[in-house]
Amino acid sequence: MTEPERPPYSSIAGLAWPALPPPAGQSMLAICFQLELSQWLDAQTLRQQQLRQLRRLVEFAHAHVPHYRGHLSRAGIDGAAAIDAESFLRWPVLTKTEIREHGQDLAATSTPASHGSISWSTTSGSTGQPLRAATSGIAALFQQAVLLRMQSWYGVDPQSKLAVIRMTAETPYSGSWGAPTDLAFRTGPAVKLSAFESHEKQLDWLCREQPGCLIVHNANLQALLRRSRLHGKAPRGLRTVMGFSDMASPGLRGMVRDIWNAEYFDTYSCAELGPLALQCREHANLHLQSERVFLEVLGADGAACAAGEIGRVVVTDLHNFAMPLIRYELGDYARLGPPCPCGRGLPVLAGIAGRGGQTAVDPTGRSFFPRLNFDFWLDIAAVQQWQVAQLAPADLEVRYVGERDLTADEQSQLASEIRKAMRYDYRIAFTRLAVIAHAPGGKFDDFVSLHHHLRTTDG
Repeated sequence: MTEPERPPYSSIAGLAWPALPPPAGQSMLAICFQLELSQWLDAQTLRQQQLRQLRRLVEFAHAHVPHYRGHLSRAGIDGAAAIDAESFLRWPVLTKTEIREHGQDLAATSTPASHGSISWSTTSGSTGQPLRAATSGIAALFQQAVLLRMQSWYGVDPQSKLAVIRMTAETPYSGSWGAPTDLAFRTGPAVKLSAFESHEKQLDWLCREQPGCLIVHNANLQALLRRSRLHGKAPRGLRTVMGFSDMASPGLRGMVRDIWNAEYFDTYSCAELGPLALQCREHANLHLQSERVFLEVLGADGAACAAGEIGRVVVTDLHNFAMPLIRYELGDYARLGPPCPCGRGLPVLAGIAGRGGQTAVDPTGRSFFPRLNFDFWLDIAAVQQWQVAQLAPADLEVRYVGERDLTADEQSQLASEIRKAMRYDYRIAFTRLAVIAHAPGGKFDDFVSLHHHLRTTDG
């Protein structure tokens, strides 16, 4: 596959080459230039640079974030300047429960004005516990730079049509890809479709739109490929497929090549921190994005895992001073790998356990990959954890953990939102539990299918 040219556009009248993009694009290209160099640094140099930034973050958090004011002493660390990889293992791990219950204390009392505006997001992550997190403008900028790195690695042509299938409702058509790509590059149009649509409609839509690049949930992608192979329909002109969320099956890259004649690349991300690792173009490895996150894989005793050992993922956002998430436990499990043969110094995740999703159906025969909006769980009821189980084609059970039973009115509101999101008038029962069990490997599934007849051959 030939690398497409990606010349930036110029915002200065009469100036075509060399181009000078608008200020936001200049900042983005400046970061991307550094990322192009830093990916080839050796692992030791990368770790030194990470620790340099980590000390700045901890110093700020100790002074401006109430939750962290006693952490240095609790960890037995004599000031932020003394932090190294070994002493940082003593820093207390941050759980989702702490974020949910002490979110105010995790927000900085003041954030440097140069870090930009603060935005808030809501997620259930991989534990089913709804929480809200804040992100600074600078942290978001670094997240976007990694997305541009991803496009560069995979040879994505920004002037092609982009198709996005995800859970959130978005504008179905846009004249450009939006940030970060159009901050510096001329792009083609972008089309978007809700993943709540049936897989039949999604595949028909892809065949009609004929995008050059597709972004889609991995579980949804696998269902689309199965249907595409079964019915002999495939989108023409598709060159690149980028999967996210959910566990990618080992043969997914081969399926995309064989069925759609396109290249597939996996990503590992979370809503709170953005992209954490990107698949190598040449190999199956996932490269940690070490310039912006400090990711650890820990054993049951809290010690760092060696390559090949599976452990829980704990991650630190190195640039988010608005709500520093320091040693944040995601609820995922992963396995570190040896250095990648591609030559990049970025550390390797050889495997990720726990990202999963299951297909839902309704009695009409529609099958789809469900994800439920997280905001209404917080807005309607004080639910600490939740899970939706499909017991039969028309029957759902909402399992929840809370300090009290939901009222009839709360159940009615939640049921209405679920039916609206899943686009069918399901019968819904509510069951309060003391705890909701995790799946094997430590992953929590917010939707599970318990009826064996729900599995379909065409997705």
